[in-house]
Amino acid sequence: MHAAEFLYRLGDPRTLPIALDAWDAANEAGRYNIMVVLTGVAPQVGEVAAEAARPRLEAIRERADTGPKTRALIGRVIDALGA
Repeated sequence: MHAAEFLYRLGDPRTLPIALDAWDAANEAGRYNIMVVLTGVAPQVGEVAAEAARPRLEAIRERADTGPKTRALIGRVIDALGA
């Protein structure tokens, strides 16, 4: 989890599309780590990128293969992106 912690603390908004593109290739532990990273990134994301990411995050949250802990983190990321 060291890489996820580093990226979380870095909070670089350029991580958002890269992380979402990696979603399908990741296992559940990797998906959870992606959301850990995005909880640190989301507050730094601009409005345009947030608008683009929100529907994709909501779709991922509703997928049957998304675990409950990951689903909860997705909600935090969506909230941090703002409405």
